[in-house]
Amino acid sequence: MNEAVEMFVPDEGVLAASAALADLQGPARRPALVRLAWHLRQRDTRRALALCDEAGQASRDGAEPDRALAARLGLVRAEAAWLGARLDQARHLAWEAQQGFAAAGDAGGCADACWLLGFVCADAGDVRGRDALLQAAQEHALVARDPLRIEVIEAAQARLSVLRDPQAAQARWGDRWVVAESGDPAATLTCHPAVKAWVQDFHGLLAAQTGDLVRSTACLSAAFEAAQASGQLLRAVLIATNIGTGLNTLGDHEAALEWMQRALELARPTAWPTSMGLSLLQAGETLRMLGRLDSAQAWLREALQTLEPLRESRLTAMATMYLAEVAMDHGDAATALRLFEQLQQQADASSYRDFQIGCRGGQARALALLGRPEQALALAQQSLDLARQSVDVPRQVAALGVLADLHAQAQPTVPGDTSASSMALVYLNEAMALADNHAGLSLKPDMLQAAAREHARLGQHLRAYELMIKTVEVMNALHGSSTGKQATAMEIRHQTERAQVELKHHRALAVAEAQRAAVLQQTSATLERLSAAGQEITAHLDGADVVQTLARHVHGLLDAHAFALYLPAADGRHLQAVFHIEAGQATAATRVALGDADQPAARCARERRELLLEAGCRLLAPMLIGERLLGVMALQALPGQAYGERERLVCRTLCAYAAIALDNAQAHAQLRQARDKLVDKEKLAALGSLVAGVAHELNTPIGNGLLIASSLRDKTHQLAGMAQGPNLKRADLHAFVSEATEGFELIMRGLTSAASLVSSFKQVAVDQTSEQRRRFNLQQTCLDVAKSLTSKVRLAGHQLSVGIPPELELDSYPGPLCQVLNNLIDNSLLHGFAEGVPGQMRLTAEATEPARVLMRFADDGRGIASEHLKRVFEPFFTTRLGQGGSGLGLSISYNIVNSLLQGQISVSSSPGEGAVFVLDLPLSVEA
Repeated sequence: MNEAVEMFVPDEGVLAASAALADLQGPARRPALVRLAWHLRQRDTRRALALCDEAGQASRDGAEPDRALAARLGLVRAEAAWLGARLDQARHLAWEAQQGFAAAGDAGGCADACWLLGFVCADAGDVRGRDALLQAAQEHALVARDPLRIEVIEAAQARLSVLRDPQAAQARWGDRWVVAESGDPAATLTCHPAVKAWVQDFHGLLAAQTGDLVRSTACLSAAFEAAQASGQLLRAVLIATNIGTGLNTLGDHEAALEWMQRALELARPTAWPTSMGLSLLQAGETLRMLGRLDSAQAWLREALQTLEPLRESRLTAMATMYLAEVAMDHGDAATALRLFEQLQQQADASSYRDFQIGCRGGQARALALLGRPEQALALAQQSLDLARQSVDVPRQVAALGVLADLHAQAQPTVPGDTSASSMALVYLNEAMALADNHAGLSLKPDMLQAAAREHARLGQHLRAYELMIKTVEVMNALHGSSTGKQATAMEIRHQTERAQVELKHHRALAVAEAQRAAVLQQTSATLERLSAAGQEITAHLDGADVVQTLARHVHGLLDAHAFALYLPAADGRHLQAVFHIEAGQATAATRVALGDADQPAARCARERRELLLEAGCRLLAPMLIGERLLGVMALQALPGQAYGERERLVCRTLCAYAAIALDNAQAHAQLRQARDKLVDKEKLAALGSLVAGVAHELNTPIGNGLLIASSLRDKTHQLAGMAQGPNLKRADLHAFVSEATEGFELIMRGLTSAASLVSSFKQVAVDQTSEQRRRFNLQQTCLDVAKSLTSKVRLAGHQLSVGIPPELELDSYPGPLCQVLNNLIDNSLLHGFAEGVPGQMRLTAEATEPARVLMRFADDGRGIASEHLKRVFEPFFTTRLGQGGSGLGLSISYNIVNSLLQGQISVSSSPGEGAVFVLDLPLSVEA
């Protein structure tokens, strides 16, 4: 692909890509298809795949191959497979895409492929593989010098690192993204919704770790909107559930359920296992907190069933943990133990440290209920050791509480340690020390009460009393904390509602802007269509073609249930409907009197103005050139579909185009009639010249024949007189026979010559007055033309020679060809030679390939001036106007050669060197 494809684009970018695609055809459409499919991969996966299929079909139909384009297609399909939890297929397609990008030198594409492969690994439980692939994606993005990809990938790495080590994440990235109010480029990039979704998610997760739930919810809400706006729908679902989880912590379960419901509404249309499973499991956990254990259990089981293709993912681990807690709340320790053991296998394989700690503590609690204290203690100790390794103080306190409970139940003693009478007390004291040294962390009242009981059992009543006082203080603090949480929840809800109001306002503004842009786009498209329609309408010079084209464009641009076109009748007192169609059916033509007051078309014509009738459902408009009426256009819409300002503007524009086209058609018809008349005059003049030539050429042989015949008649009468008397001699008879024989031979020779001339004249006359196609000998046709003009050429003092091979035969139109040759000879006689200066004209021809003949007519006259050479074929151009030149001979010849004879004619000349006309003709014209 010639242009780099963005990793994520805002919604307006998708709209622009979709609009651009609508106007593309051919090879330019395929890259646009792939680009739009990429941007729709999570917004509308089905449509994205359909666009991929269309782009793939274009490739199979012969489009030029493009490695980066094919790789991007494969990556769209890979992401669709990942979203559908087909991890093996997704991994295979993504690796193929990565190789295609690498071969094409597309570093940005390589980054996208590694990004997707990283999340495929995460869903398969390979967290280390995910981190390595995200790092590879970052390196490719740096090579591509793509700031957006660099920021998105780094923000994602930061957000994921919070789950491993919040303190390290805070130290490395806490101040990395601070959105300034200035125009700093980095700050501007951070405001891009694709980056903002990950950055705000990172800050929200960090704030939740420190207990700042107000800031956490605000950041996550911003991340939620940004994820939706950038097409990261799966990320939006995850963020929505995290917001719900934070509200659960505050005790605002109602608001939490609202966010869970919002996540479900986004997830259900996609049917992606990840989004559906996440929404179901978080909603189930919320229901557990509300004490609705049966409903919670049902939702969590559905979540596990939905996540079955992702059994190694973190989401499956979360669902298993929540379901095990439901079993503990039910008192079903055996089921809880089985689920915690199942979770431990997954947590150990995937290095999910939080689950490793939690599942061991959960097993310890379940084993204690099942009466297996030794195993319970071992697992509780493992939970504590893991929490200490992770420096996870809250989970250390929880693990110490479990150990304390287990020891309190068994009341073991510490061997060899006289200072500690109870191991339970040891663990409780350690938990209290950790809580005292960790800001924001305090022991639960039940742990303080347990410590007080142990001190009392050991006779340390003063210490027990102090702990009970502290328990009361903690309970009061918790009560205040609960009230504070409620206040915090109220504040969050207020902020959320205010943000939603602002969001609705911004969305309303965006919708209004989109509508305005759509109107502008529609107007622009309409203007483009009108321009194209105007070019097509005005291109016709035949009135019937103008009417048909106008009707087609009217129905394409306007809602015309009925359409009629009226033109002025020949009498000037009526309008004639030359086109009338209603509901797709043609109706009978009608005449409307211009003076008819009841006819809207007549009124429109009389008043020369647009009429809008019948509540805007009927529209009539005049077609005018200045104040001259060319016709009236009438439209009628169905009831309830009135013509607005846009439709009226379109109608006016079409009327203007139609008026111009009809006026041009009328002018062209008049010009054609004038031309036909001039052509007829030219033909008559040529025939007159032919008749004169015939008379002159026949005068000599016929005159000689008459003279000889009259002489023979006298001789015959003389011989007859001599035969009546005795004076007839043999010598007289022999002399008469000799003279008669010689006279008859002279008469026959003259009559034969006259007959030949008449035959040639007849053929030339027939050809010049017809346009019939036939097969003819070119040499004979040219000789006939030469004979018909012999007297004209000889009288002018010039000579005409013909040099054409006898084997050349044409399947063409001899009459028009004869007219062309006549015009060329006449042009030379009239323009080519100076007065009284004899000249030579020569007509030659030769066969050329493929199947063509090249004819040349040349004279040795005075030639053509250079400023006139380019205009010789223009109609009415002549240098002898009023001196016998009409300016139509060469123009008619040009039209005959280029149209009817399907050839070409050209001229070359230099002053004083004569002129050469070249005719390039096919041996056989096409039908």
